Amino acid sequence: MAFRVLDGKLQATGELSLFFFYEEESETKKAVWYETTVPVSAAIECQGVREGMLEQIGCSIGHLEIEAKADEDGEERVILLDLVLDLDIRIYEETNLSMIEDLYGIAKQADVVRGKGQYRRLLVKNTAKTRVSDQFSISPGMPQIQQICGSFGEVFVQEIKKQSDGVLVKGTVNVQILYESAEEEVPCGCLKGELVFEELLETAEPVKNTCSCRIAASLEQLSVQAQNEQEAEVRAVVCVKGLICADCEEEIVTDALLRAPDPEKQANQPGIVVYLAGEGETLWDICKKYDVPMDGMREMNNLTQDEIHPGDQLLIVKGYAVDKEMQIV
Repeated sequence: MAFRVLDGKLQATGELSLFFFYEEESETKKAVWYETTVPVSAAIECQGVREGMLEQIGCSIGHLEIEAKADEDGEERVILLDLVLDLDIRIYEETNLSMIEDLYGIAKQADVVRGKGQYRRLLVKNTAKTRVSDQFSISPGMPQIQQICGSFGEVFVQEIKKQSDGVLVKGTVNVQILYESAEEEVPCGCLKGELVFEELLETAEPVKNTCSCRIAASLEQLSVQAQNEQEAEVRAVVCVKGLICADCEEEIVTDALLRAPDPEKQANQPGIVVYLAGEGETLWDICKKYDVPMDGMREMNNLTQDEIHPGDQLLIVKGYAVDKEMQIV
Protein backbone atom coordinates (compact mmCIF):
# COMPACT_ATOMS: atom_id res chain seq x y z
CA MET A 1 0.00 0.00 0.00
CA ALA A 2 1.13 3.52 -0.78
CA PHE A 3 0.01 6.46 1.36
CA ARG A 4 0.00 10.18 0.69
CA VAL A 5 -0.83 12.96 3.13
CA LEU A 6 -3.23 15.55 1.69
CA ASP A 7 -5.04 18.47 3.29
CA GLY A 8 -7.40 16.98 5.86
CA LYS A 9 -7.08 13.41 4.65
CA LEU A 10 -4.84 10.47 3.95
CA GLN A 11 -4.96 8.88 0.49
CA ALA A 12 -4.31 5.13 0.31
CA THR A 13 -3.79 3.24 -2.95
CA GLY A 14 -2.56 -0.23 -3.77
CA GLU A 15 -3.46 -3.74 -4.83
CA LEU A 16 -4.68 -6.76 -2.93
CA SER A 17 -3.29 -10.03 -4.29
CA LEU A 18 -5.67 -12.98 -3.87
CA PHE A 19 -4.95 -16.69 -4.27
CA PHE A 20 -7.64 -19.37 -4.03
CA PHE A 21 -6.85 -23.07 -3.83
CA TYR A 22 -9.77 -25.50 -3.91
CA GLU A 23 -11.07 -28.86 -5.12
CA GLU A 24 -13.28 -29.27 -8.16
CA GLU A 25 -16.77 -30.61 -7.62
CA SER A 26 -16.12 -33.73 -9.65
CA GLU A 27 -15.30 -37.37 -9.13
CA THR A 28 -11.60 -36.70 -9.46
CA LYS A 29 -11.77 -33.72 -7.07
CA LYS A 30 -8.82 -32.21 -8.85
CA ALA A 31 -7.04 -29.44 -7.02
CA VAL A 32 -7.23 -26.12 -8.89
CA TRP A 33 -6.26 -22.56 -8.07
CA TYR A 34 -7.20 -19.04 -9.06
CA GLU A 35 -5.15 -15.85 -8.75
CA THR A 36 -6.29 -12.25 -9.14
CA THR A 37 -5.59 -8.73 -7.90
CA VAL A 38 -8.11 -6.23 -6.56
CA PRO A 39 -7.34 -2.50 -6.68
CA VAL A 40 -7.63 -0.68 -3.35
CA SER A 41 -8.23 3.05 -3.09
CA ALA A 42 -9.50 4.95 -0.06
CA ALA A 43 -9.50 8.45 1.39
CA ILE A 44 -9.23 8.49 5.18
CA GLU A 45 -10.29 11.66 6.96
CA CYS A 46 -7.55 13.01 9.22
CA GLN A 47 -8.31 16.36 10.80
CA GLY A 48 -5.41 18.77 11.09
CA VAL A 49 -3.06 17.11 8.59
CA ARG A 50 -1.67 19.00 5.63
CA GLU A 51 0.06 18.05 2.42
CA GLY A 52 3.81 17.78 2.90
CA MET A 53 3.69 16.28 6.40
CA LEU A 54 5.73 13.16 7.09
CA GLU A 55 3.89 9.86 7.34
CA GLN A 56 4.82 6.55 8.89
CA ILE A 57 1.97 4.10 8.44
CA GLY A 58 1.73 0.41 9.19
CA CYS A 59 -0.86 -1.70 7.41
CA SER A 60 -2.13 -5.16 8.30
CA ILE A 61 -5.22 -7.30 7.71
CA GLY A 62 -7.56 -6.97 10.67
CA HIS A 63 -10.43 -9.06 9.33
CA LEU A 64 -10.83 -11.31 6.28
CA GLU A 65 -13.89 -13.27 5.33
CA ILE A 66 -14.31 -15.18 2.05
CA GLU A 67 -17.51 -16.81 0.89
CA ALA A 68 -18.41 -18.65 -2.33
CA LYS A 69 -21.78 -17.74 -3.82
CA ALA A 70 -23.78 -19.18 -6.67
CA ASP A 71 -23.98 -17.21 -9.91
CA GLU A 72 -27.09 -16.89 -12.11
CA ASP A 73 -26.47 -20.40 -13.43
CA GLY A 74 -26.48 -21.84 -9.93
CA GLU A 75 -22.74 -22.57 -9.94
CA GLU A 76 -20.60 -21.39 -7.05
CA ARG A 77 -18.37 -19.19 -9.13
CA VAL A 78 -18.81 -15.87 -7.31
CA ILE A 79 -16.42 -15.03 -4.50
CA LEU A 80 -17.48 -12.52 -1.85
CA LEU A 81 -14.64 -10.86 -0.01
CA ASP A 82 -15.02 -8.88 3.22
CA LEU A 83 -11.74 -7.24 4.20
CA VAL A 84 -10.80 -4.80 6.97
CA LEU A 85 -7.36 -3.20 7.01
CA ASP A 86 -5.87 -2.07 10.32
CA LEU A 87 -3.74 1.07 9.98
CA ASP A 88 -1.20 2.32 12.48
CA ILE A 89 -1.11 5.99 11.46
CA ARG A 90 1.64 8.33 12.60
CA ILE A 91 1.92 11.71 10.92
CA TYR A 92 4.62 14.22 11.80
CA GLU A 93 5.10 17.89 11.04
CA GLU A 94 8.59 19.33 10.75
CA THR A 95 8.82 22.82 12.23
CA ASN A 96 11.55 25.32 13.06
CA LEU A 97 11.78 25.96 16.81
CA SER A 98 12.71 29.32 18.32
CA MET A 99 14.24 29.00 21.78
CA ILE A 100 15.50 31.74 24.10
CA GLU A 101 19.11 31.05 25.01
CA ASP A 102 19.76 34.23 27.03
CA LEU A 103 18.27 37.62 27.91
CA TYR A 104 19.10 40.74 29.89
CA GLY A 105 17.21 43.82 30.96
CA ILE A 106 17.79 47.48 30.06
CA ALA A 107 15.26 49.36 32.18
CA LYS A 108 15.02 46.53 34.73
CA GLN A 109 17.27 43.85 36.07
CA ALA A 110 16.37 40.37 34.75
CA ASP A 111 17.19 37.26 36.76
CA VAL A 112 17.24 34.38 34.29
CA VAL A 113 15.75 31.00 35.18
CA ARG A 114 17.19 28.18 33.06
CA GLY A 115 16.00 24.67 32.32
CA LYS A 116 16.31 21.86 29.82
CA GLY A 117 14.51 22.11 26.51
CA GLN A 118 13.85 18.80 24.75
CA TYR A 119 12.97 18.35 21.11
CA ARG A 120 13.26 15.79 18.34
CA ARG A 121 15.27 16.56 15.21
CA LEU A 122 14.70 14.70 11.95
CA LEU A 123 17.85 13.04 10.64
CA VAL A 124 16.34 11.27 7.64
CA LYS A 125 13.13 9.85 6.25
CA ASN A 126 14.24 7.29 3.72
CA THR A 127 12.92 4.42 1.65
CA ALA A 128 15.28 1.77 0.30
CA LYS A 129 14.71 -1.39 -1.71
CA THR A 130 16.87 -4.48 -1.62
CA ARG A 131 16.81 -7.55 -3.86
CA VAL A 132 17.44 -11.04 -2.51
CA SER A 133 17.35 -14.47 -4.10
CA ASP A 134 18.13 -18.08 -3.25
CA GLN A 135 17.55 -21.70 -4.31
CA PHE A 136 15.02 -23.73 -2.31
CA SER A 137 15.19 -27.53 -2.40
CA ILE A 138 12.50 -29.99 -1.38
CA SER A 139 13.17 -32.20 1.62
CA PRO A 140 13.62 -35.97 1.29
CA GLY A 141 10.28 -37.74 1.05
CA MET A 142 8.42 -34.74 -0.35
CA PRO A 143 6.68 -35.03 -3.74
CA GLN A 144 8.60 -33.69 -6.71
CA ILE A 145 7.81 -30.32 -8.29
CA GLN A 146 5.75 -30.39 -11.47
CA GLN A 147 4.31 -26.85 -11.49
CA ILE A 148 4.36 -23.85 -9.16
CA CYS A 149 0.85 -22.92 -8.02
CA GLY A 150 1.51 -19.91 -5.83
CA SER A 151 3.95 -18.32 -3.43
CA PHE A 152 3.56 -16.30 -0.24
CA GLY A 153 6.05 -14.30 1.80
CA GLU A 154 6.17 -12.45 5.10
CA VAL A 155 8.91 -10.03 6.15
CA PHE A 156 10.38 -9.98 9.65
CA VAL A 157 12.89 -7.40 10.92
CA GLN A 158 15.40 -9.21 13.14
CA GLU A 159 17.92 -6.49 13.99
CA ILE A 160 18.18 -2.69 13.85
CA LYS A 161 21.74 -1.49 14.31
CA LYS A 162 22.62 2.19 14.79
CA GLN A 163 26.03 3.10 13.42
CA SER A 164 28.16 5.99 12.16
CA ASP A 165 26.83 6.00 8.59
CA GLY A 166 23.16 5.24 9.27
CA VAL A 167 20.88 2.45 10.44
CA LEU A 168 21.53 -1.12 9.33
CA VAL A 169 18.35 -3.20 9.07
CA LYS A 170 18.60 -6.99 9.00
CA GLY A 171 15.78 -9.44 8.58
CA THR A 172 14.26 -12.42 6.81
CA VAL A 173 11.54 -13.16 4.29
CA ASN A 174 9.69 -16.32 5.27
CA VAL A 175 8.54 -17.93 2.01
CA GLN A 176 5.99 -20.68 1.40
CA ILE A 177 5.62 -22.20 -2.06
CA LEU A 178 2.61 -24.26 -3.02
CA TYR A 179 3.28 -26.58 -5.95
CA GLU A 180 1.59 -29.31 -7.93
CA SER A 181 3.21 -32.73 -8.18
CA ALA A 182 2.75 -35.58 -10.63
CA GLU A 183 2.05 -38.09 -7.85
CA GLU A 184 -1.61 -39.11 -7.55
CA GLU A 185 -1.37 -39.95 -3.86
CA VAL A 186 0.22 -36.57 -3.00
CA PRO A 187 -1.00 -34.16 -5.69
CA CYS A 188 0.56 -31.08 -4.14
CA GLY A 189 3.30 -30.03 -1.77
CA CYS A 190 4.51 -27.03 0.20
CA LEU A 191 8.11 -25.84 0.10
CA LYS A 192 9.27 -23.51 2.87
CA GLY A 193 12.41 -21.45 3.32
CA GLU A 194 13.94 -18.12 4.32
CA LEU A 195 15.58 -15.30 2.42
CA VAL A 196 18.00 -13.18 4.42
CA PHE A 197 18.28 -9.45 3.69
CA GLU A 198 20.05 -6.38 5.03
CA GLU A 199 19.77 -2.74 4.03
CA LEU A 200 21.54 0.41 5.19
CA LEU A 201 19.46 3.56 5.61
CA GLU A 202 22.17 6.18 5.23
CA THR A 203 22.31 9.38 7.27
CA ALA A 204 24.52 12.46 6.98
CA GLU A 205 25.64 12.16 10.59
CA PRO A 206 26.21 9.31 13.06
CA VAL A 207 23.14 7.69 14.57
CA LYS A 208 23.56 7.60 18.35
CA ASN A 209 22.00 5.06 20.67
CA THR A 210 19.65 7.77 21.97
CA CYS A 211 18.18 8.30 18.48
CA SER A 212 14.69 7.00 17.80
CA CYS A 213 14.18 4.78 14.76
CA ARG A 214 10.83 3.74 13.33
CA ILE A 215 11.55 0.99 10.81
CA ALA A 216 9.01 -0.81 8.64
CA ALA A 217 9.79 -3.53 6.09
CA SER A 218 7.39 -4.98 3.55
CA LEU A 219 7.46 -7.38 0.63
CA GLU A 220 7.13 -5.54 -2.67
CA GLN A 221 7.74 -8.41 -5.10
CA LEU A 222 8.02 -12.19 -4.87
CA SER A 223 8.62 -14.53 -7.79
CA VAL A 224 9.27 -18.27 -7.87
CA GLN A 225 10.44 -20.37 -10.81
CA ALA A 226 10.91 -24.12 -10.79
CA GLN A 227 14.44 -25.06 -11.87
CA ASN A 228 13.87 -28.80 -11.91
CA GLU A 229 11.86 -31.41 -10.02
CA GLN A 230 13.84 -30.77 -6.84
CA GLU A 231 14.59 -27.04 -6.76
CA ALA A 232 12.93 -23.65 -7.19
CA GLU A 233 14.56 -20.25 -7.55
CA VAL A 234 13.07 -17.56 -5.31
CA ARG A 235 13.53 -13.82 -5.91
CA ALA A 236 12.17 -11.03 -3.72
CA VAL A 237 12.26 -7.26 -3.42
CA VAL A 238 12.02 -5.95 0.14
CA CYS A 239 11.05 -2.33 0.79
CA VAL A 240 12.54 -0.82 3.96
CA LYS A 241 11.21 2.50 5.27
CA GLY A 242 12.79 4.42 8.09
CA LEU A 243 12.05 7.56 10.07
CA ILE A 244 15.15 8.38 12.11
CA CYS A 245 15.21 11.22 14.63
CA ALA A 246 17.73 12.50 17.15
CA ASP A 247 16.45 13.28 20.63
CA CYS A 248 18.11 16.57 21.60
CA GLU A 249 18.37 18.52 24.82
CA GLU A 250 19.43 22.15 25.13
CA GLU A 251 19.74 24.54 28.03
CA ILE A 252 17.16 27.30 27.49
CA VAL A 253 15.59 30.21 29.36
CA THR A 254 12.33 29.07 30.94
CA ASP A 255 11.52 32.21 32.90
CA ALA A 256 12.83 35.64 33.88
CA LEU A 257 12.25 37.44 37.18
CA LEU A 258 12.24 41.21 36.70
CA ARG A 259 13.23 43.61 39.45
CA ALA A 260 14.41 47.17 39.84
CA PRO A 261 17.93 47.81 38.52
CA ASP A 262 20.85 47.78 40.92
CA PRO A 263 21.54 51.47 41.72
CA GLU A 264 25.13 50.76 42.69
CA LYS A 265 25.82 49.02 39.38
CA GLN A 266 24.21 51.90 37.46
CA ALA A 267 26.26 54.48 39.37
CA ASN A 268 29.51 52.63 38.65
CA GLN A 269 28.83 52.33 34.91
CA PRO A 270 31.01 54.83 32.99
CA GLY A 271 29.25 57.36 30.76
CA ILE A 272 31.40 56.67 27.71
CA VAL A 273 33.71 53.72 27.07
CA VAL A 274 35.92 52.76 24.15
CA TYR A 275 35.89 48.98 24.52
CA LEU A 276 38.46 46.62 22.98
CA ALA A 277 36.83 43.30 22.06
CA GLY A 278 38.57 40.29 23.56
CA GLU A 279 39.10 36.74 22.36
CA GLY A 280 35.82 34.82 22.16
CA GLU A 281 33.64 37.80 23.07
CA THR A 282 30.43 38.44 21.17
CA LEU A 283 28.48 41.63 20.66
CA TRP A 284 25.77 40.15 22.88
CA ASP A 285 28.24 39.59 25.74
CA ILE A 286 29.43 43.21 25.63
CA CYS A 287 25.93 44.70 25.41
CA LYS A 288 24.79 42.55 28.34
CA LYS A 289 27.81 43.61 30.39
CA TYR A 290 27.07 47.33 29.95
CA ASP A 291 23.23 47.09 29.81
CA VAL A 292 23.16 48.50 26.29
CA PRO A 293 20.51 47.41 23.74
CA MET A 294 21.86 45.57 20.71
CA ASP A 295 20.22 47.99 18.26
CA GLY A 296 21.84 50.90 20.06
CA MET A 297 25.27 49.29 19.92
CA ARG A 298 24.92 48.67 16.18
CA GLU A 299 23.86 52.24 15.52
CA MET A 300 26.61 53.76 17.68
CA ASN A 301 29.31 51.82 15.86
CA ASN A 302 27.80 51.69 12.35
CA LEU A 303 27.64 47.90 12.47
CA THR A 304 25.70 46.08 9.76
CA GLN A 305 26.09 42.67 11.41
CA ASP A 306 26.66 41.22 14.86
CA GLU A 307 30.00 39.60 14.08
CA ILE A 308 33.01 41.19 15.81
CA HIS A 309 36.67 40.19 16.04
CA PRO A 310 39.30 40.37 18.78
CA GLY A 311 40.84 43.86 18.85
CA ASP A 312 37.77 45.65 17.42
CA GLN A 313 37.14 49.00 19.10
CA LEU A 314 33.56 49.65 20.17
CA LEU A 315 32.09 52.93 21.45
CA ILE A 316 29.71 52.42 24.36
CA VAL A 317 27.55 55.31 25.58
CA LYS A 318 25.55 54.83 28.76
CA GLY A 319 21.80 55.03 28.18
CA TYR A 320 22.04 55.10 24.38
CA ALA A 321 19.00 53.73 22.58
CA VAL A 322 17.83 53.48 19.01
CA ASP A 323 14.46 55.08 19.75
CA LYS A 324 14.79 58.57 18.30
CA GLU A 325 12.42 59.98 20.94
CA MET A 326 14.99 59.15 23.56
CA GLN A 327 18.06 61.24 24.15
CA ILE A 328 21.55 60.17 25.07
CA VAL A 329 21.88 60.44 28.82
